[in-house]
Amino acid sequence: MAKRHDVKVTDEQWEKIRPHLPERKRNRKGG
Repeated sequence: MAKRHDVKVTDEQWEKIRPHLPERKRNRKGG
């Protein structure tokens, strides 16, 4: 799950997994 581009996930699914990711990962994603 390092690269979201490689993992095709819907906005709803990403919205659920995003809170579990560290802030650094979120910032690296670009928001």
